[in-house]
Amino acid sequence: MHKESKMLLIEWWDSCSHHDWMPKEVAEERGLAKCASCGFLVKETSKRISVAVNQMLPTEIHDGGFGEMIVIPKAVIISIKELVYK
Repeated sequence: MHKESKMLLIEWWDSCSHHDWMPKEVAEERGLAKCASCGFLVKETSKRISVAVNQMLPTEIHDGGFGEMIVIPKAVIISIKELVYK
């Protein structure tokens, strides 16, 4: 694994839509979805963090890369934990 590719567990809030009809009292109680994403750190900026589920390791014929990436706005992140892998 690349030293710079940390593995992270990120908990974050996502919007949640509801397509069924409901009384106002029920609608007022609906909230956000609490999510968890786990992956290799691709990039982190002051506004967002990108993690990928898969990392292709470099070989003599390929430079490596990332697949199945998600970009999460930092404004919705609850926590970030670095995971240890061997």
